[in-house]
Amino acid sequence: MDCIAAPPKEGDPSYPLWKKEKDGVLRSLNERATMVAETFNSMEGISCQTVQGAMYAFPRVRILA
Repeated sequence: MDCIAAPPKEGDPSYPLWKKEKDGVLRSLNERATMVAETFNSMEGISCQTVQGAMYAFPRVRILA
């Protein structure tokens, strides 16, 4: 929790590793959010915006007649 509340500052010995790990987590979350939206959008009658922030997707389902 300390790394969230008080992350290391640039120049601190632990900063490069903290930055690498943080960027990796954010990149992974972004890739998964994009994958979820693309998967929903590839289905007929379903659309979904790319997830922003929390990992909740709200697809819109349309009944096709």
